[in-house]
Amino acid sequence: LKRRIGDCLLGTWKGLMQMPATLLVVE
Repeated sequence: LKRRIGDCLLGTWKGLMQMPATLLVVE
């Protein structure tokens, strides 16, 4: 269960890190 939660948090973290990058590219 802990591993699944960790993977979920890691996935959301990667998503948050990618969003600003794409926004900068678009601007």
